[in-house]
Amino acid sequence: MTKAREEAAQTSVTHTIRHPFDNTLYALTESGEILVTDGDRQAYFHEDGRFIRGDFRHADPQMCVWVGNRPDVEPDSAVQRRHTIDPH
Repeated sequence: MTKAREEAAQTSVTHTIRHPFDNTLYALTESGEILVTDGDRQAYFHEDGRFIRGDFRHADPQMCVWVGNRPDVEPDSAVQRRHTIDPH
């Protein structure tokens, strides 16, 4: 078993999307990383598709964006802007 596979077995995911063309599984982990499973190979990516670690180095960046979309989580910059807007 690969290191990425062992780690994935211990990782909790919040939601998943299956790629319509190649059937790979994209899953958002609790830590915010995207776990991509392709058969018996697995790898982790950032929400924009940049490689972190694992058995392969390429993922569909648009799928990473889709599965990583968390509308209930507001970026720090948006929170900061919301609190600094002058109403006048």
